[in-house]
Amino acid sequence: MLYVGLKASVKKAQGSELKAGDVAELFMEGESTAELGETPLGPVWPGWRAVMPVQVVRALIKELPEGTKIQMIGERKCMVQGVPAKRKKRPLTWLKTAAIALLLFFGGGLTLMNFHADVNMPGVHRMIASLVTGQEDAGVMWISIPYSIGIGLGVVFFTGFGRRRAGPNLLELEEQEYRTKVDQYLQKKETGETGDG
Repeated sequence: MLYVGLKASVKKAQGSELKAGDVAELFMEGESTAELGETPLGPVWPGWRAVMPVQVVRALIKELPEGTKIQMIGERKCMVQGVPAKRKKRPLTWLKTAAIALLLFFGGGLTLMNFHADVNMPGVHRMIASLVTGQEDAGVMWISIPYSIGIGLGVVFFTGFGRRRAGPNLLELEEQEYRTKVDQYLQKKETGETGDG
């Protein structure tokens, strides 16, 4: 018995050969399925293409010993997106990335400064200093410096920068959810299921 578990969606370079192992997980007890995973299913076209279970079965049955049964599990279809082949990043691309990173850095800093001005953070620090020391004109640097360092460390820990994690952080989850919704919309638009023509 060969078990074929279709994946929900995959991305593959346009013009390359789509193989059974790209669109499905293959399992046969006591047997290697590496060669079966190389079974061709046709070229990858630009845009989205639905690969149905019957297409995978037709291709695989030619490679299987006579009498082998196939059990389909997983998704009802696999959506294959043909994407342009990756190109080497040019210097201009790196320059754009650096400019966007600087823009985001200074924009984030300006946002924090405006927030602190709105909530009167210096006044809050002065009040905390006077409550702790009992002096009205106590310096606030011993509060402001650790507070500023704490904001930076909080951002580092929140994003998980520079350390290995067991799971994704909140930003990665939001990004993945957004990508999933975009992929689902594009799939429906390609197959005419959106109803917007």
